[in-house]
Amino acid sequence: MSHSRGSLREQDVWFAERTTTLIDSLFLCLNRRFAIVAIVTDLQQDVSARRGIDLITALVMVYLAWFLVTPYGSAKLSFLLEMRFEKILAGSLIVLVLLNGKLSNLFRPSAPLLYLLFLVMLVSHLTADSNDTYHGLKWREFYWKKVVFFMIIVAGLRTRQNIRRCFFAITAIVLFYELYSWFDFLRGGSYVYQQGLKRMIGTWSRGGYGAANGFAVLAAFAMPFAVFMYRSTDRTLLRATGGTAYVVAVMSIVYSGTRGAMLIAGLYFMFVFRRLIFRPRLFISALVMFAVAIPTLPETIKHRYTALLFDFTAEDELGTDRLATTSAKARLTGLTDGFKLGQMRPVTGFGPGASPAARQRFLFTAESGEWAQQLHNLYGQIPAEIGFPGFVIWLALFFSSVLALRNMIGDSTDRQTKLMCATLISALLIWAAYGMVSHTLYDVRWIMLFAFTTALRSIDSNHTQPHLESELDSDCDSL
Repeated sequence: MSHSRGSLREQDVWFAERTTTLIDSLFLCLNRRFAIVAIVTDLQQDVSARRGIDLITALVMVYLAWFLVTPYGSAKLSFLLEMRFEKILAGSLIVLVLLNGKLSNLFRPSAPLLYLLFLVMLVSHLTADSNDTYHGLKWREFYWKKVVFFMIIVAGLRTRQNIRRCFFAITAIVLFYELYSWFDFLRGGSYVYQQGLKRMIGTWSRGGYGAANGFAVLAAFAMPFAVFMYRSTDRTLLRATGGTAYVVAVMSIVYSGTRGAMLIAGLYFMFVFRRLIFRPRLFISALVMFAVAIPTLPETIKHRYTALLFDFTAEDELGTDRLATTSAKARLTGLTDGFKLGQMRPVTGFGPGASPAARQRFLFTAESGEWAQQLHNLYGQIPAEIGFPGFVIWLALFFSSVLALRNMIGDSTDRQTKLMCATLISALLIWAAYGMVSHTLYDVRWIMLFAFTTALRSIDSNHTQPHLESELDSDCDSL
């Protein structure tokens, strides 16, 4: 019996030791997990305290570069895809936002409209007759990532100063990409030969039919942010960077041969400088600059833009002119065809990315020999692909954003906020105008603009922010 009792005691001791070891191991694992979270949190707070920029904002800037200039398109940077850089970046941002973001901002004004729009797109995709088209599969693979990016910006950027830094980052990113593309272009690369002329493209774009247009619209998109950088500070380096970014953007648009972007850039120039352009000194300077610059342009480029102003006779008109005219008319045809398709399926449309296939099936005949392309018109694309309810939601999202920004300009006493609102209004109007010549419904730049607008609206108006270092132009109040 004593031997049996001794064995029981040994078993109890053994069980107690093993239980203690297991509990210690569990606590060690938990401590390690919480330690990692604490380290990440402390690192972000330390960076924010010492350098004035938090880790979330820094990573958002990297994500902006990923979307805007697609560095993974470069052969030298293709390893970013192999190492799944975007997943690492997005995953890090999601963790940081969950730990330190303001999640209540995800349900602020404008955000529910974007979620509703995404839901309408999803329903349209699921109910489409053929949702396995190339563009439909592309939407299903990528668009949800853009919605996540929207949520990261809205919940992660908690101060106006961080939004301002992102505006600076957009200017710097696009300027670097343009200069790098110019460096390659001047050495004989970064171009496509289309419509009878050599058209400049972004060096990481991999070429293709729409590469020149894509490069030009990237430059046009960044112009309001370049003006923002120039006006928002007295620092010479930043003002010089903003001014340079604006000039380089104009040059990039000119040499891309994209007439739609050039027209938008001209209208934006007239709007920004409308109060100064007729002053004698500036007017004469502008005339001298154009007189010097225009003769240096290649003949094909000059002919490309003069065709917008002059009608050529049948004898003088080149084959490339007829091709360009056909391309311009196709934008208006895309608008009318889009509404015709929308009337066939008014509630859900034919599904994201499905308008070319639907256009080929219902609007083109086999006898014509024509092959349907994209509608190349945002306002025809929306009803055709997601129906008229989706069109109404998109319009509500756009106009509510513009009106809210306009009201913030009138109500806010912070000059930095006024200028940021004016910048976003300009960018939204530029992107809306470009929608007349391109199908941009799923473009990430809409997501960026709606996200910055929602984040700016979500920030407490009573929260103290540093004022700009210079007086702002009265253009903000006239918007």
